[in-house]
This record gives sequence, C-alpha cells and structure tokens, in this order.
Amino acid sequence: MKKILLYGIDDATADVYQNIAESHDIEMDIVGDDALDATVGKLFEISDDLDTRAATFPDQYMIFQEVEVPELLRLLKEFKAAGKEYEGIKVMRTKTNETWALRHLLTEAAKEQALSKKVIILQELVKSCNSLDMTQMDPKDRQDFKEALMTAFMFLQQGQYTEEQLDHVTSALTDGLKKAKKMYN
Repeated sequence: MKKILLYGIDDATADVYQNIAESHDIEMDIVGDDALDATVGKLFEISDDLDTRAATFPDQYMIFQEVEVPELLRLLKEFKAAGKEYEGIKVMRTKTNETWALRHLLTEAAKEQALSKKVIILQELVKSCNSLDMTQMDPKDRQDFKEALMTAFMFLQQGQYTEEQLDHVTSALTDGLKKAKKMYN
C-alpha cells in the first residue's frame, strides 16, 4: 500500500498534503513525538493521524512506503502549486529502517541530510576552482592549492564520507582558495 508518514508539519499544511495525496490514492498520516519510540514498520500499520505535536526534531520529514520517484515528484510539484512547497527531509522505508524506532530514523536522516549539504558545497567549490588561473601564485602556494584541489576531487569520487573528513578537505581547499584570491585583489 502506498503511504506517507509526516512528522513536524503544521496541521493546515498537512491537510493540503493529505488532500493532494488522497487524489493520487496515497494514504498520508501524521505522527508526532508520541510515536518516536515506535518502530517505523508499526507506524505504517496505523490508518489515522496520531498526536501531531512534533517538537523534538526541528526539521520536517516525509517517510515513504511504495511511492515511486515519479509519483513523489508529481506530489511535490502539486504541493508547490498549492502554495505549500515541501522543503523538508524525505526518507524511504526500507527493510533495514523498518525495524528502527522513528527517533533513530529521524536522527539518521537529519545526519545524512547535513552530510549531503556539505558534499554539495564541496562539489561546487571544486567546480569553481577549475577555472582559476594560478600562474601568478607563489609556486609553493600553487602546488599546495593543486594538491588540495586534487585531494578534494579524489575524495568526492570515493563516494563515502564522514563529516569530519568533509570538513577537513573543504577547509584545506578553502585555505588554498583564499591564497589564490589574493592574486585577484
């Protein structure tokens, strides 16, 4: 059964989302803080909104079951057209996370979202560095910058990151970029 659980969404917005989802034969229910210790699998067995008070996690979450990507994109487009664009965290129910407590799922999803944002920042930073003219840089600074850029590029290629590694690589590249910018100022 196609279903979506909502967490952290105000009642008026949830009503709009639920009406749109219903028009696509997708059930949508609201869960709140009272459900944080229930397993994700059990929460998908409910068929009505639970306590909607959601103050433990600051973000909004949608947890999907059997909703295909094209359907999700269509829903998101309709939410936006209705003046209620969804900008929260999206999570798919999996065999692995269905046994987790909702609290654990939301915690892990928030960490993954933060990590993804940092990856995007590093990708954009690498892209912006590719067109720099470094011929006027001090040779040592130029070499250090090239090494930081290559390290960042190779790091992104590996596809697995920790937040600490991302912060370190981004910091090294930013330091090199600051030295490069001195040439242009």
